[in-house]
Amino acid sequence: MQALVVPLSETQSAALDALIVRDKALGMSRLSWLKTLPDAARPDHIGLLLERLAFVRELDLPAARAATVHPDRARQFAREARLSPAYLIERYTPLRRRAMLVAYLTDAEAQLIDAALAMVDKLIGGLFTRAKARQARNYAGTARDVARLMGLFQRTIDALASAVETDADPITALDSSIGWATLLRARPEIVAITASTGEDPLVLAADR
Repeated sequence: MQALVVPLSETQSAALDALIVRDKALGMSRLSWLKTLPDAARPDHIGLLLERLAFVRELDLPAARAATVHPDRARQFAREARLSPAYLIERYTPLRRRAMLVAYLTDAEAQLIDAALAMVDKLIGGLFTRAKARQARNYAGTARDVARLMGLFQRTIDALASAVETDADPITALDSSIGWATLLRARPEIVAITASTGEDPLVLAADR
């Protein structure tokens, strides 16, 4: 316990003691607030995790000194502080209470970092999944248009082939059998469908 507590300044000791005092703005103690972590992968929840991480780091606890304590002992302190309510921790002697809180906060910093990274990973994965679903819906929505345009393309080939076989003018043959204006109207649709098939789901996810 001494190894965890001795390096603390008076300001740090006072900050640790304040963790178990009810904060009127939060409606709970800072310790309970630190233990209450959001689970759902949402952008605002990442902000909540980072807010807690910033608070822990602002305490500027001597984490290096925690390495001088046997790992099993440090884990025991951290686990006890994590599982114990603030009112119970308050009953311990200042030495034991502060040692528990230092061990807990050292462990909590790593957990908060892991939780934030895991949540970011889930968010990115969700964006990628939704982008792929959007792409699939776009494909399904254009299937009828693709079939119609492929029919137009087949009639165009047939008209050109017939013009070659009969030694006729290809443009005249297209205009009479399909209509040049019809082909020109189809051009923007073909460009749009071609562009949509080349969309990268990762790019769509990044845009979101």
